[in-house]
Amino acid sequence: MANINLMNQVQKLAKSLSARRNQPEAHWSVALEKTGGLVAQKWLTEGQFEHLAAAALSPRQLLVLAEYAGKQPGKSDFSMLMERVDDSSYSITDWLVAMEAFHDWISSHGKSTSLDMLLGYIACCTDADPNASTVSALRDLVITMLEQFGFDG
Repeated sequence: MANINLMNQVQKLAKSLSARRNQPEAHWSVALEKTGGLVAQKWLTEGQFEHLAAAALSPRQLLVLAEYAGKQPGKSDFSMLMERVDDSSYSITDWLVAMEAFHDWISSHGKSTSLDMLLGYIACCTDADPNASTVSALRDLVITMLEQFGFDG
């Protein structure tokens, strides 16, 4: 992450999010630096980076997204994620929470997947209950679907 402006932005965001979320600034710094790397890869713009940072409830949510996005640079971008979010009744925060839950579940079952598959699974879950629209509702819905139907991707 060579962009000086972005490095300054990371420091300011880490401080702000740490205070707002009552979580260690160092954790936010690491997560924001990794997510900021997606700007360098042209996966998202600086404005989208700020939007994501503000939506995350924890540094780990950004780390999960950065891990999946980093596995397939150039194949997808932030607009793909936002299209899925916009097509649902859930917010980007809800999606980040659900992505973290999905990641934890498949990891605990010895599985892995791509960002496209992860987003597709969550999108299917949103179709299953289009009237719910809370953070816990989407996370719980994803976990319920995983436990009932599993994941083969």
